[in-house]
Amino acid sequence: MGQAKRDTTEGDANVALIKSMYEAFGRGDVDFIANRVGPEARWDFNVAESDVPWHQPAIGPAGVPGFIGNLMSNVDIQAFEPRHFVAAGDDVIAHVRIAMTIRRSGNRIDEEQLHWWKVRDGRIEGLRHFEDTAQVIAAWKGAAAA
Repeated sequence: MGQAKRDTTEGDANVALIKSMYEAFGRGDVDFIANRVGPEARWDFNVAESDVPWHQPAIGPAGVPGFIGNLMSNVDIQAFEPRHFVAAGDDVIAHVRIAMTIRRSGNRIDEEQLHWWKVRDGRIEGLRHFEDTAQVIAAWKGAAAA
């Protein structure tokens, strides 16, 4: 019983941390985000190969501004809605709706993503985005959005 209580408390703290990351993203506070990222943390997308700038991985707090900047300098976001959170140990999965227009092609994407966060001792140790990468790559290249 004690272990389950500790896991629930830890999960609640991890979800609160992730929610604070999304709030910081919404207000453009990249420093807040970077200051909570571990030195070896990897941020990436679940894609093998892509020319999309924000699909390029980043490592540690120094990589966070470029990772976020690659997205924000190439899209106009119409909606960013974290909807559900599931915590298990050091993992938090966030279900997020995002709608955005890619500036270079004018194509609009409206999709559901899963963000798999790794948290250890109150620090972000990893973030992997799962999205419809085929749609995003096609929209980036200028093909009609699916």
